[in-house]
Amino acid sequence: MLKFALFFALGTVCYAGAHHFEVFGDCKELQEQLIGSGDAAEKLKKFNDFLATLGDGTVGTQFWALVSTFKANLHSQLTTNEGKEAAVGFVDKFEKGELFVSPDEARALLQETSEKIPEADREPAKIVAKTYAEQIKKLVLPVLPESCKPPVTTPSP
Repeated sequence: MLKFALFFALGTVCYAGAHHFEVFGDCKELQEQLIGSGDAAEKLKKFNDFLATLGDGTVGTQFWALVSTFKANLHSQLTTNEGKEAAVGFVDKFEKGELFVSPDEARALLQETSEKIPEADREPAKIVAKTYAEQIKKLVLPVLPESCKPPVTTPSP
């Protein structure tokens, strides 16, 4: 259920492979660095450095503004304190670089967080997440380096 946060942010750049968008080249290297060893602060710096290379140099600022607004909307749209605490807490972990972990660890964290969100908040969380996932995709995917995109293949005649 809470794949929203992972898809929302990580899925667009470094965990995309786990969400039906395979990454290549520079993005694959970044993905490997982010899920490898190292502390959260180092990984977050690498992620921010990568964002700074995208587009006109403002993608990182726009990205984090969307994350902040996403978090605020989760807080305002969810009705229970438990739901708000779990969902917003998950995004807080991302902002600190604590979700740059292996796919298995990420799935476990997602499952753990999902179980903490009461049923009444699950649908609103999905709606908010989908909205921001789409905005992040629109921001990040078009400006990914060509080396991150899949090779173009021509169908056989």
